[in-house]
Amino acid sequence: MAIPLSDRAETVALAGPPQKLSIPTALTGAFDRLPGSATYLCDGKKGDVWEIAVNAQSLGSPLDMAIAILGPDGKELARNDDLPGTTDAGLSFTVPVDGTSSLIVNDHSGKSGSRAAIYHLRIDRPAGDFELRTAPQLNLPIGGQAELIVTAIRRGSFKGAIALQVTGLPDGVTLPPNPSVAADQIEVEIPLKVAANAPAIAGFVKVVGTSGTGPQALSRTARAPLTGNLVPRDLDSDRVENILVATTMKPRLKLVAVEADGGRKVHRGATHPAEVIVERLEGFTGEVSLQMAATQSYQRQGIRGPELLVPSAEKRAFYPCFMPEWLESTRTSRMALVGVVRVPDAKGKERHLLVSMNGQITMSIEGSLLKVSHDLAERSLRPGDVLDLPVKVLRSTKLAESVRLELQLPEELLGQIKAEPAIVPVGKDGATIRLTVAKDATFRGEQSIAIRGTALQGGRWPVVSE
Repeated sequence: MAIPLSDRAETVALAGPPQKLSIPTALTGAFDRLPGSATYLCDGKKGDVWEIAVNAQSLGSPLDMAIAILGPDGKELARNDDLPGTTDAGLSFTVPVDGTSSLIVNDHSGKSGSRAAIYHLRIDRPAGDFELRTAPQLNLPIGGQAELIVTAIRRGSFKGAIALQVTGLPDGVTLPPNPSVAADQIEVEIPLKVAANAPAIAGFVKVVGTSGTGPQALSRTARAPLTGNLVPRDLDSDRVENILVATTMKPRLKLVAVEADGGRKVHRGATHPAEVIVERLEGFTGEVSLQMAATQSYQRQGIRGPELLVPSAEKRAFYPCFMPEWLESTRTSRMALVGVVRVPDAKGKERHLLVSMNGQITMSIEGSLLKVSHDLAERSLRPGDVLDLPVKVLRSTKLAESVRLELQLPEELLGQIKAEPAIVPVGKDGATIRLTVAKDATFRGEQSIAIRGTALQGGRWPVVSE
């Protein structure tokens, strides 16, 4: 665990009447008794700037901090509950009049009343300084341009101009000379242009801002927030100085779902061949790979589909969307697809270009076409034993296909129990599966196995029940 250190005078909160603090200061307190609230007194003069931070989450404390400032007359002048991305609080405050202000620290979590309910209060008189922020990644279209946005956060009395230097840009990317953030300006957009013959490549870029000259010059590197950690303890730990910049090629594909309104009804345990229009762009004539998108915008609940290769001459495809038999018959399922093509960039290096389908395949779920079941709930077996397991097969009248029954085993039982597949022809309602336990079987205790039944609707689309 990291232990924060600073050059401020650290003190401890005292019990009793409101404690008077000398700025700058840092204080550690604990709400070990209810209610979770404390008041501190601070003297200030008109125009003083205070940077105030109250941390708990970043320390591993359960508290949800809030702060309020009351003027000498008792009226509230400023308040903050949560800073962006954290339950810790903080604000920058300019003292409006001479006198003693009250700083009230509160807990909104309801978890005060223990020695674990600690917080850390920090009050500074900030020197003139600045911080730069930007986005963690940026895509640049080859032959076009995009804007790199840099935001300046000014501290204390700093209002000067900031000269910017951008390093690490990919080959073929240029920017205007001498980019900068003007005095008192908050944000600047730096246009990055990409040559038409630039390769498709990615790299890490840094943006460094400098203000002033000589020993008094300030130099700060722009930082970008990472998005993977939804509950970071410390926001600074989730910011990086490297920006991922990539030059991107034009799309070579457009995909459109023919059925996107939910009117199509699909049976549980069945496969829906969803029609997709495949439109090739920019003179591309090659093969297209249709795949289920890694990120679905709706609850997936086991719906799935394979990689489907669409030959060069085909403009339409039927993507097999499998609906597991446990889906509710009252729900609507949606599937998002992506198309992947292989295209050389300007330097001849093969690249995989991905495009998302316009719209989603939308299906309303109906009851099953196939149901496989058995009456045997439990049986004790020893190495070398044989078990004949009667399996029942129920079909809808819409499914006039034979059913293949086969044993499904967890990985740890593979090779220890065996069974030959059985075919249940049309007109029959079951078959017997013979299970054989290997003589050298080593498994012990309760084990679960499954029998899977598969029929090919129309001789092509799987209908499955277990």
